[in-house]
Amino acid sequence: MSIVVESQEGASDNGLLAGPPQELMEELDMQGTQGTVVKINRFGTAFAVGTSCGSILIYDYTTKLLVTELRDHHTYPVCFIDWSHNGRFVASTSESGTLIVTEILTKAKLLSISLHMMGTTVLFHPRNANLITYLRRDGTAFSITVKGNQQAQYDYKSVSQIADDNVTAICYSKRGKYLIAGTNKVKQICISTKGDFLATNTNDRCIRVYIFDLLLDAKSGDYIHHYCKFMDAVSKRVYLYIAFSPDARYICSTEQNNHEITIWDIKNGSVAPSLRGKTLGDAPTDLAWHPKRMEILTVARGKVHVFGRRCYTTMSAFAPDFIEIHENIVYDETEGEFDLYDEDASLPDKPIEPEVEVEIETLVSAEMTWNSSDEEDIDWKDALKTGKGPLVFIPVGLQSLPLDEQQDDEIDPYYEAMVCDNPQYSQIPTSTPTKKKSDDEIFLKPKLPKEEPNSRSSSRTSGIGGNSSDNSVIDTKPTRTKKPRLQFDP
Repeated sequence: MSIVVESQEGASDNGLLAGPPQELMEELDMQGTQGTVVKINRFGTAFAVGTSCGSILIYDYTTKLLVTELRDHHTYPVCFIDWSHNGRFVASTSESGTLIVTEILTKAKLLSISLHMMGTTVLFHPRNANLITYLRRDGTAFSITVKGNQQAQYDYKSVSQIADDNVTAICYSKRGKYLIAGTNKVKQICISTKGDFLATNTNDRCIRVYIFDLLLDAKSGDYIHHYCKFMDAVSKRVYLYIAFSPDARYICSTEQNNHEITIWDIKNGSVAPSLRGKTLGDAPTDLAWHPKRMEILTVARGKVHVFGRRCYTTMSAFAPDFIEIHENIVYDETEGEFDLYDEDASLPDKPIEPEVEVEIETLVSAEMTWNSSDEEDIDWKDALKTGKGPLVFIPVGLQSLPLDEQQDDEIDPYYEAMVCDNPQYSQIPTSTPTKKKSDDEIFLKPKLPKEEPNSRSSSRTSGIGGNSSDNSVIDTKPTRTKKPRLQFDP
């Protein structure tokens, strides 16, 4: 058992590791396909990866194993993915302009429509899983219901200076009350998890962070000063994607030409050490920060890269007199030093503790870090049983587990026990696997035909007399006949 301890600078109030990621921890292969986009659900337990073949792969975040695969959903590469608020649905758009909403457990397509052009963004409503908003290339934003298939187009009031500009980026507020839109100069808009900050990635190669409450209090046409601004004044780097950390302390961005992640501290404006992938020449196609951990996911060269912080055990934090040694030493143990209790001592009289009833099925909403204020009135016990609650963990099928291959000559003991308990299972025909031929079975010596006794005797006589026309016959000694044993009359 190892204990992970961090210093006060690297520990947060919720017990998770704080501070920006430090290195590349893992690189995931996409089962022979090329990944294009990545999206993590709001619980942080699973993430979906869109591929170039149109399929969607859903992985478990802790084990990094493939949980389920939504095959052949699109005929073109997937360009955007979003999770619903309850974690049960996934919405995706492709380069062909098709919008598909899928239920994860049943893999059923709840909605499939054509946008008639490539869509740039698709978003689930933060509080309503039946409402989807998508943005097309021409700048028109629509909202559509999943069940009723009812569409509604958004109209925004603009001043004369931006009347001719198109909307290029959209983002929902924390509770979904507001839909924030950006014009031609804005490439991306993202909002923090708590909803207190809003960041924009603009074409002037700058990243600006605003206080969201100031945007709500401002009037149309007012100039709002940014809270902080980040840019590379030397090399003038172009940033593709941006993302907030879970506590909104840091903001990260990816470059256009290299697989490099730059992280800034919003409070003091400092720059953390950059994160680099294995190949610097490949630009990432998507970026996502884990909603609960200090880990960043990027997609580059068709693979998902996980950046995070390594955990090291420091036992001296619990035992100040703990001494680390580099080599084995001989230690003289004193009597009773490592005994759990003194065998010679008399046992003290302990008072009898009263029995206390403990409820193990009740889910405390305060202990759920992902719980929001509008979910306090939900009965989680009843919601999870009826299937209406959020899908926090996705069940894994047997085909997703890395099972060991069973030998051909081995019989499954569980199958034998099942047949003994239930005789009807013995009537099921079992197909024996074909056994591979070994080298000894493939390269066998040819078998010689058996000779009859008459032919053998004739060959011997012909060989002895010298009248045989075949020179390949070998002369052998005639077989001895067994003599009968002598019998004496009594």
